[in-house]
Amino acid sequence: MSEEKKHFKEINVERINVVEEDGRLRMVIHNNKNVPDPMMEGEKLDIERKGMEGLAGITFYNAEEDECGGLVFGSDKEKKQAGAGLMFDAYKQDQIMGLLFDEEDSERKYGIRFWDRPEDETLREAIKKIKEIEQMEEGSEKEKEKLKKTYPQRMFVGRNKKGETEVTMNDSNGQERIRMKVDEEDNPKIEFLDENGEVTYSLPPESNK
Repeated sequence: MSEEKKHFKEINVERINVVEEDGRLRMVIHNNKNVPDPMMEGEKLDIERKGMEGLAGITFYNAEEDECGGLVFGSDKEKKQAGAGLMFDAYKQDQIMGLLFDEEDSERKYGIRFWDRPEDETLREAIKKIKEIEQMEEGSEKEKEKLKKTYPQRMFVGRNKKGETEVTMNDSNGQERIRMKVDEEDNPKIEFLDENGEVTYSLPPESNK
């Protein structure tokens, strides 16, 4: 491989693959038409990449050529929508932490989110199981198995679309259980919720209003 360094004042490209000396992929810089396929161990995963329409960005890969996170950003003029996200994946799994921003028709939500991912199951194994569930007959057993594969959001720290600063902590099913916020009128509040999403206690207490 040549050690010569080349200098370009300006260059236009639609995709750049950053690789190691042995050819292993480590990073892809791409426009919205050249988003790389989801990969693990250098091979395409049997899953569609959803929610990436119109998004440019950077995709990261670890030393084993597993996709391990990335940066995406985009906008939609007709919907007056903009969004961006910086995501980090667990080892052999999907995202567990992300810094996200979303705006549509002047409603903004942004902050840090955290997700649960199994430590004893790879993303490839999870995809295989999901496809098996999809082939099951409709019914309660199928819904039960689907619920196991939702990998819920566990925590959010940021601003919601109402203009409130908010911290929410969820249980293992993704149900909000603690909600702390300062509302649009600068009133602080903490709410404790049961497994059905009903408020069981709040500070200040509702009776003090």
